[in-house]
Amino acid sequence: MSKRVVILGGGFGALAAAPLLARDGYHVTVVEKNEQLGGRASVLKKDGFVFDMGPSWYLMPEVFDRYFAQFGKKPSDYYDLVPLEPQYRAYFDDGTLVDIPRDIDETAAVFDRLEPGSGKMLQKYLTTAQEYYRLAMDHFLYTPMQSYRDLCVLPLRAYPSLLQSLRSMHSAITSTFRSTQIYQLLTYPMIFLGCSPTNAPSLFRLMNYVDFKQNVYYPMGGMSAVVSALVALGKEYGVEYRVNTPVETIVVRDGKVSKVVARDQEYRADLYVSNASYPHTESLFSDQSARRYPTKYWQKKVITPSAFLLYLGLDTAMPDYLHHTFVFSDAFEQHFEHIFGDPAWPQNPSIYVNAPSKTDSTLAPAGSEVMTVLVPIAPGLTASLAEKKRYAEHIVQLLEQKVGAPIRPHIVTQQLFSVEDFSQRYNAYEGNAFGDLSNTLLQSMLFRPPFSHAKLDNLFFVGTNTQPGVGVPPALISAQLLQAELHKMYRTNT
Repeated sequence: MSKRVVILGGGFGALAAAPLLARDGYHVTVVEKNEQLGGRASVLKKDGFVFDMGPSWYLMPEVFDRYFAQFGKKPSDYYDLVPLEPQYRAYFDDGTLVDIPRDIDETAAVFDRLEPGSGKMLQKYLTTAQEYYRLAMDHFLYTPMQSYRDLCVLPLRAYPSLLQSLRSMHSAITSTFRSTQIYQLLTYPMIFLGCSPTNAPSLFRLMNYVDFKQNVYYPMGGMSAVVSALVALGKEYGVEYRVNTPVETIVVRDGKVSKVVARDQEYRADLYVSNASYPHTESLFSDQSARRYPTKYWQKKVITPSAFLLYLGLDTAMPDYLHHTFVFSDAFEQHFEHIFGDPAWPQNPSIYVNAPSKTDSTLAPAGSEVMTVLVPIAPGLTASLAEKKRYAEHIVQLLEQKVGAPIRPHIVTQQLFSVEDFSQRYNAYEGNAFGDLSNTLLQSMLFRPPFSHAKLDNLFFVGTNTQPGVGVPPALISAQLLQAELHKMYRTNT
């Protein structure tokens, strides 16, 4: 008989792991707490508007291609990808506006306008970034790191790049560019890896290579189209999906998980895989002595930021915004300090705006606009509903002042989502937005929790809290690393 696997949580890690394990001969059931699959890639439908509640950037297309190719498929078998041109827009506090095109030579010209001579420096910078990308893809991301010995398998030619990549992003960029605006463009993506420029290794300049050289795409229908693709793939291999099924207890006995209790139903399996928050998963153990990581472990770690999100449905198009728009603040470093150093609600933050109805007209009524406004904030921040409403008003006023386009008169629907909501809906530790453990140098690769639980023989993990790290592409890779680990351990399909 095939082994049975129960996967706890329905985020990208789970949805990517399920088809892989089912193809290997496991009988797979995914149980998800919420009313829909996708984890933080939930969808909000309100008053005729459709919002991606979570991830909104489709980056590293090679990872998606490589994942589906294992099944003899392509992403285009499930969803349509549209290249964005321009890729995104940036407003700066001094009134400067730049659009980042797909063509790298045109992008270099944009950089030259921000800092004379920086276009040539960008090309050189991206050459190194490409080296880091290949280093990561060929030797780190798809390789499970269990000990320092795993680093010894690197070819000798990789070590100079590895050592150079351990300096901070802040150091790498400020030693190349003088422009504050260029610094903001190159470092803001660190937020989505859960890092600040000062604690992120410059290995992550690979994200700049992905951004400027591999470019930005949009899956029609939003990131939920990728969720639907993974679910459809899983169903082709017999995966069962259960929503509205919050796990209440993980019953531990004799060094194993014996069953999980979800409401009034019990799920028994040979193996259990958690895609849920790691600290939340262990909090459900019937025997708390089986925890691998005590509470103090998480308290000492750098946790990814949370976010203040404002989902807006507007009764008019907003031509001053592109599909992706950044509104940068001169208080850029102070904003990072309020996230990672001295937690506080930033009063002059840098803001990201996602307006996918620019590309996908099905997301809003005719002549209307969908806008998601995101302000990165520290995890654990609390505020009353009245305070959140006042903060939302403040953020909208900032956008109106800095972009110059009225928003408030055109709001027909809105929804707030912040720290407490991430905790309640996703069981996110401290209400973080991106996946518990950030990807700082000492929380990357072999410094992240392993796939297998140290005390429970049949419990495994997948997704952002294990290797390789935070983000949708890493979640897909994590599923493949888990599948290889289980295949090595069990040689399933008996």
